[in-house]
Amino acid sequence: MKRIALLTLLLSLCVVGLVNAQDEDPRENACYDGGAMEGKCGVFDNDEANEWAWNCGYYYADYLKGSIGVDEVPETCDSLLDKSVASPLSLCIKIAGDDYIWIQGFPNQSGNAALYLGESPAPRDTAPCDSRIPAKDAVIWMQTPNYVSYSTALTMCNEADTSQIWNSAFQLSDPALPNFNWFCVVSTT
Repeated sequence: MKRIALLTLLLSLCVVGLVNAQDEDPRENACYDGGAMEGKCGVFDNDEANEWAWNCGYYYADYLKGSIGVDEVPETCDSLLDKSVASPLSLCIKIAGDDYIWIQGFPNQSGNAALYLGESPAPRDTAPCDSRIPAKDAVIWMQTPNYVSYSTALTMCNEADTSQIWNSAFQLSDPALPNFNWFCVVSTT
């Protein structure tokens, strides 16, 4: 009787192990090995961004399978959908603390963004980018349909505007921005 109970327990553990091994199906989460976002979900500098990628990986996999439509993907995951900017944008986006970037026009073009840093605070009743003095740093806004690495983003910036040597790249996230976005900076300080 003890052998039967032990054998049953071992078989149960094997079945649980097989079920858990099957959980990492790229059709269930695009972040899993073989998925459309493989290698792109644990690469961010902070836990919040990594958690966002893993959570959105489920929706993106469902979207790719056709199980859900564009309207069913949460707004926070909207940037994963391959959409292009059809008309010029003008957005003031908070990037950190009192720092903002104002993107204007279309991505991947010289002169499409400006930085507004905390050193020039805006009056209380105005939009952050309307009354600040832009930073002297050169900046360009880039967009790709898929995630790219830091070095690839920097290369894209240098290819889009060869009049500068772009030396820093930062990820940019906002629900109003489709796809994956970066901005590159030439620091003058």
